[in-house]
Amino acid sequence: MKNYKTEIKKDLAKNTVLYKMNEITNKLNITARTIRYYESEGLLGDVKRSIGYTRYFTNKDIVRLKEVLKLKKKGHKIAQIKELFEKKYAKNDDAEIQYKCAVDATLIEEEDIAKCLNLGIEINDIDLVINKVLVNYLDWRNIAEEELLNPFSMQLKKASTKPRISMPQTDHWLGNGRRSIIINTLNQTPMIDFNQSYVDAQWFNITEWIFFPIKLQSTVTFSESLAGFYYLEKRHLDVTESYVLQQEDLLLLLEKQLKQIASSVNGLLKQVTFHRNSEAEFSTKISSHIESLVLNKDRLAIEDLGPIYRHSLGSNGVFLLSALT
Repeated sequence: MKNYKTEIKKDLAKNTVLYKMNEITNKLNITARTIRYYESEGLLGDVKRSIGYTRYFTNKDIVRLKEVLKLKKKGHKIAQIKELFEKKYAKNDDAEIQYKCAVDATLIEEEDIAKCLNLGIEINDIDLVINKVLVNYLDWRNIAEEELLNPFSMQLKKASTKPRISMPQTDHWLGNGRRSIIINTLNQTPMIDFNQSYVDAQWFNITEWIFFPIKLQSTVTFSESLAGFYYLEKRHLDVTESYVLQQEDLLLLLEKQLKQIASSVNGLLKQVTFHRNSEAEFSTKISSHIESLVLNKDRLAIEDLGPIYRHSLGSNGVFLLSALT
């Protein structure tokens, strides 16, 4: 049996792509029932699954399925195909993945699935419950924007028996610092021992910001709204700082604070993660400014404001930023 740790670099170098069941059925023009039958007969090897049993297929699986269809067309029976595959695809051809921990779907993006499963990290599936309809959390971009503005809940499908890494429970605002830790971890090869203790240790190196537009009321002469102001809160561990600033001053302060943090690591932060609603006012301008401040661009992730943040913050107009030193 191969040691999966020695295979990590090879797996990542292949840029493994994972497909969901509906993508495979459309790609090969066969039914999900047929695919499940072939899988049950052992013709696809070990199909990757999340804890909620969402199936993920690789390009290798597509090759096998095409081969099965070709052999079936030639008149081969399933038993004959199984015999051929047992010889062709020896069990020791693929590295056996030893799963050591599990991460909640709320902490990853769809493009992280392949990395997680190849690195021995199981995925705890979570459903969004919107108007009594269940949607896999990682498919949230298929939900209309107006639906995400309505109240919804989230429920864990089935928890892994492995140590679980999940979003923190907080009575304050939910930041995206743990997302920065996850991104940084997935980009390490060979991968370190990833568990909750590691995440907790990295937390000492996280600084988070939240900011959003506000309106100030002026009662000097007329009651009117003064636009262009933002509320900003910065926190590191239990220390918080808060400000009310105009947009240009907000950007200057963020620049100053990011540079101060980066100076402790010679300007090269391990990870910077920025979450925003791309449709929000000034989102493009603010994103461009954040991008200009990060020297090592491969350590910058600009992501959409996902459901867990909208749910926690009660808004789709906030901005979240975190930096890992």
